[in-house]
Amino acid sequence: MQNLSNSFVATACRIRARIGQTLTREDPVKMASFPSLGSCWRDVCFGVRLLRRNPGFAAVVVLTLASGIGANTAIFSVVNTVLLRPNNADQGVDRI
Repeated sequence: MQNLSNSFVATACRIRARIGQTLTREDPVKMASFPSLGSCWRDVCFGVRLLRRNPGFAAVVVLTLASGIGANTAIFSVVNTVLLRPNNADQGVDRI
C-alpha cells in the first residue's frame, strides 16, 4: 500500500512538473490580502491591450457601460425626487 502511494505521488509530481505547477501550498495570508497597486495596474494594462485587439467589442463594452450608468442615474433621480424627497407643498402655506 505504501509503494502504491509513493508511486501515485511521484506520478502526480511528474505531471505537475510538465505543466509548470508545484506541490507547494499558497500562502493563505497573501491570498486574503488586498492586491498591490502594481498588480492592479498590470491587470488594467492587460484589459486595455485586449480591448485594443477587438475595437468592435470595445465599442460595445463602452456603449453598454454608458447606457447602464445613464439609466441608473436617471432612475435614481426619479426615485430621489418622488420617494425620498416628497413635495412639501402642504407645509409651505404655514411658512409664507
